[in-house]
Formats: sequence, C-alpha cells, structure tokens
Amino acid sequence: MATEHGKMKTQSHTKNENGLKMQNFLPPPNKGGAAGHANFVQSQVNASFWSDDEYVFILHSNNSNGQIKVNIANINVPMLIDSGASVNIVDMSAWEQIKKTGVTLEQCSKNVFPYGSTTPLELLGKCSAIVRFGDRTAKTELLIASTGTRSLLGKETAMQLGILKIGPKVNALSDKTSQSVKPVAQPIRRLPYVVRGKVEEKLKRVQVLDIIEPVSVSEWVSPLVVVPKPNGEDRICVDVCMANEAVVRQRHLIPTVDDILHEMNGAKVVSKIDLKWGYHQIELDEESRNITTFVTHKGLFRYKRLMFGISAAPEMYQNVISQVFEGCEGVRNLYDDIIVCGKDDSEHDQRLEEVFRASRTEISL
Repeated sequence: MATEHGKMKTQSHTKNENGLKMQNFLPPPNKGGAAGHANFVQSQVNASFWSDDEYVFILHSNNSNGQIKVNIANINVPMLIDSGASVNIVDMSAWEQIKKTGVTLEQCSKNVFPYGSTTPLELLGKCSAIVRFGDRTAKTELLIASTGTRSLLGKETAMQLGILKIGPKVNALSDKTSQSVKPVAQPIRRLPYVVRGKVEEKLKRVQVLDIIEPVSVSEWVSPLVVVPKPNGEDRICVDVCMANEAVVRQRHLIPTVDDILHEMNGAKVVSKIDLKWGYHQIELDEESRNITTFVTHKGLFRYKRLMFGISAAPEMYQNVISQVFEGCEGVRNLYDDIIVCGKDDSEHDQRLEEVFRASRTEISL
C-alpha cells in the first residue's frame, strides 16, 4: 500500500548477493490477511484459524533473480528469498546432497499451499539443520518438497540470517561504485536570480516527499542544472557525468518491444498501467547516496531514492519492477509501463487483479 506521497507502508526488504534489496509480499489466498500488513503470513488475530497451514508464493520459476547461496549442513544451496513464505522449502535435488551429511528425515504433518492454490504441496518430510549465511547461523526447520523446481528461504529464517530486515527502508538497492575512480567535487553552477525562487520551492517539495535530504559534506559533488520545459516551468536536473564514471553497471537484461509483443501473441485483451513516481519509489542504501550529492545556492543535498541520470538506473529499475511481478502470468514491464494481457476478459481481469495484489505491497500505481 502506498501513502499519499508514494511511500510504502510495508516495511520489509531483502538484500541479495548482487546488492539489491527488495521484498515481495502477497496476501495468502482466500484467508483475508490483515489490511496493510501483507508481510504477516499468519494473522495474529485469527491464529487458531490458521492451524498448521503454511504458505509459499513462488515455487515454479526458471528466473534466478533474488537467489542467494545458503550453507545448509555444509552444503551450498541456491535459495530464493520468499519474504511471504512462513516455511523453508528444500527441493529434491538439494535434499539429495543434504542427506549425505547425515541429516535425518522426519515425518511432517503440515499442509503447505502454493500461492493461489487449494491443493497442498507433496512433502517428503522435514528435517532440522544448521544454516549459514555470511557470519550468521541459525538452526531451523526445512520442509522437503517432492515437487517444485527451487528451494525457498522463508521470512523468519531470512531475518535470523540478516538477509531480510524489518525497518523503515523499502525497495532499497545499492549502487555499486568503482573504488579505482577518485571522487570529484565539482563547483556550483550559479543560477540566475529570477529562477532561484522556483528552485527553492522545488527543493522544499522533494525534500518533504523524502526524495532528497540535506548533507553537510560529501566527497562527491555534482552541479545542479535548471532546464526550461515547453510549458514554461523549470525542470531541476543534476549533471552526474563525472559520478557515472564510478558507477558499476548491473547489466540486467532489458526486454525490447518485440520481446513483449511476442509474449502477447494470442492475447485479445490488453491493459497498460503506468507506475507512479517511477525511479523515486526505489530507495537507495545509505552507502549509495553520497555519489548523488549535488550543490545548490541553498547548500548540499543528496538523493535518498533512485534518480534520473545515473547510468545504471534504467536496468536496476527494470530488474526491481520485474521481480515485483515475478510469477504473475501474462504480465511484463518495460521500465514503469506494466503490460497485462489475456486471451479473454476473464483471464485478463484475473491477471489484472494479481498485478494490483502484488503492487499493493510494493509500489504505487
């Protein structure tokens, strides 16, 4: 859910090995989870209603985005961070390796439901094992699924390992920078007095929206540039050409229009949704903000959210939004444009509802 200014109410994010922090919460099917608290898989109010039922959201996918390698009983297992899952799932290929270490299998009486399904997963059993990620360890329960193509790391264990964090940041990501490039502090580009008042108003506005913040000192400083718009207004820009020399590109694949048209083959009903606020919905890590610092006649400011002009921004943004809609059939995005298609009205409307359900916890439409 989004506030008036496009900030999310859900408070969790995950960070994978590529420096990307994000979360993907969806409410459990037909259970009426607490409004505005999609990150709580089990309702605190209706705890007895949930019984032993557990939920996992992404089980069948060939997309490796969001995967990390977790050490389970000294075996490195690729796992997808599923912050909406209340259990940890290990697939059969991983279990075949884990059981060789002496981990024993126990009977499991839990019912585990994939998202949107009323049929529980087929479980081989469960086991207890020590899991490690970095310098953190946790003893946790693992459920062995006899079906499914990937292993999932649930919310509680991800939090214990420091991968999933509950806090004020949402969709925070890291701009990787090259340490070989020396920081550059560029001088101010002085503005005509006639536009300074307008610039001050815009700076106050984006500061209230929590997009920028004032700073006292920074190794990186870029100049502010004011560009006139056709309607007579002024657009505030930051010349980050020097800063971009230190930004390491993520090289995420960006689909072409032809790619999306090919996937829409056979569709008869199509909708296009524009995302509100665009890049500014993606929060930057604390350590990634200094390189966005810019100088004005009112002092230094830096961006708290992804900004236009950063060379890696388009592909990073594309990747984040793609992960939000991971698992949604008939849904593709090209930057902030979301395409939803179906072979008829019924299929299209069902897929559109899934988009709204996913976006409700992540972004603002």
